[in-house]
Amino acid sequence: MKNMRAMLEEAGRTLSNRDKGMALAMGAAGMDNEPRFAERPPFSQVFTIENDIKNKYKEYEIAVRNNELLRAQNLVNEIDQLEQQKIMIQNQAASPLSNRDMEIANILESISQ
Repeated sequence: MKNMRAMLEEAGRTLSNRDKGMALAMGAAGMDNEPRFAERPPFSQVFTIENDIKNKYKEYEIAVRNNELLRAQNLVNEIDQLEQQKIMIQNQAASPLSNRDMEIANILESISQ
């Protein structure tokens, strides 16, 4: 709260609704310190995706129990997409050499022969 008061130059004990709205808008505009999904390390991305998959499975079980077959099928599709995304991230993390590194390694190998 003190930081918000300082940022908004608010002198009183409470923040006005207008100032609270501005502070929320600034936070929504990316002033948080949390890294974006793509900026996180691969293991963190996989962990997040695995949690999403677990949550989707729970939703799927509820949809099946309630006989909501279309919703259940949509959830299966979402789970499949998340699984594919997880596999892609794991494969990228498993290949430590970039294309450029591979080209350099191939050149060095051809020179040494």
